[in-house]
Amino acid sequence: MLTERIQAQAIVDHLAGLEVRINPNDLTEIFAKCWRAIQDKPGKAEKLEALGEALDFQNTPTNADIYQRILSLRPGGMRIEPLDEIKDTIAPIEWVWDGWIPRGMITILAAVPSAGKTGLMLDLARRVSSKGGTWPDGKPIKKDSANVLYIDAENQPEVIKERALSWKINLKRFFLKWPEDGEVFDLGDDRNQDMVYEWAYAAKPELINIDSFGSINSKGENNIEDVRKILSYLTMLARDSKCGLILSHHLRKRSGFMSPLLDLSQDDLRGSSHIVAAARAILGLSVIQTTEEADPNGPRKLNALKMNIGPYPTPLGFEMVPGYPTGYSLKWGDAPKPYREPDKVDLCADWLADILADSDKPLKELVKLGQNEDFSKGLIIRAKQKYPGRFTDTKARRDPSNTWKLVKNDER
Repeated sequence: MLTERIQAQAIVDHLAGLEVRINPNDLTEIFAKCWRAIQDKPGKAEKLEALGEALDFQNTPTNADIYQRILSLRPGGMRIEPLDEIKDTIAPIEWVWDGWIPRGMITILAAVPSAGKTGLMLDLARRVSSKGGTWPDGKPIKKDSANVLYIDAENQPEVIKERALSWKINLKRFFLKWPEDGEVFDLGDDRNQDMVYEWAYAAKPELINIDSFGSINSKGENNIEDVRKILSYLTMLARDSKCGLILSHHLRKRSGFMSPLLDLSQDDLRGSSHIVAAARAILGLSVIQTTEEADPNGPRKLNALKMNIGPYPTPLGFEMVPGYPTGYSLKWGDAPKPYREPDKVDLCADWLADILADSDKPLKELVKLGQNEDFSKGLIIRAKQKYPGRFTDTKARRDPSNTWKLVKNDER
């Protein structure tokens, strides 16, 4: 398919004596008529006269636009710049939090309700607004004591204020905005888009937190046109503000509470697939069951579900530590390991620990005692091998006087 611009450019290039690589049979009727009219004319003046006669815009005024379009083009002007010529105009990839939150791009924080998205975003806000701080993984904050713009579209300023005071967030660097009573903070509305852009322009933030995507659109998360408009706007907002932008979002509903979250992926995000496509980074926050009983206050795991501008970072974890006299804080560390049902080797190891807690015993005696519990000699040996930090030999393994003993905590 040849566009009108390509066809007009071909005629201009021919008039200038340049090589034209098109098949005349592909031209539309009016441009084919122009092409035939100028082929056998000896000079440019004759060609232009023939072009005017072919278009006959004196009798067909609408063809005057085509004539003007052809004459307005520069010969050889149909050119696209290679990356080598424009590479210096494209900004490099930069990070607010190395490996986790890119600068000038959208980062989505996804989790089920009450998993702690707001708390996590406030913890990051505290770190950014403080001086000399570090990120949860210990990396230094490159631009500390910086401004944070927090858009509370869920309209819970009382909760955010209390946490901000409890966590000693630098309130002079923390800008909190929320919708007026009875309003929906719809970022599909041009008026609200301009207002948020002006807030960011005035605050010059290092980090923009928007809580949450479900609260900034009134037409639903599956309405493709509305979703596209909002995400395009947020992409522009992050780029123009040259900051990190975290957009919290909910997951699709699942049955159960804990275990279904262990295999969290970007496919679990609620709404249109355009939400996933627009984000350069998607972070998942999960409640991890680490004991036999599920605990809604249990440890959390933060990991990247999508990261298409760098390698996936090592997952992190945090616990909610009670504060005094009220509230809580986040204690960060390694990602928690999920609970799994003990197998027979695990049960045998627990039995072995109970037996050896009283006194050291040789393997022969342990095998005899294990018969009552249906633990074979091979199973007992596998239990010791599986947990070398719990059990050890008192002497060389082949020594007739060797016994097994329980390793004490101070010996590990």
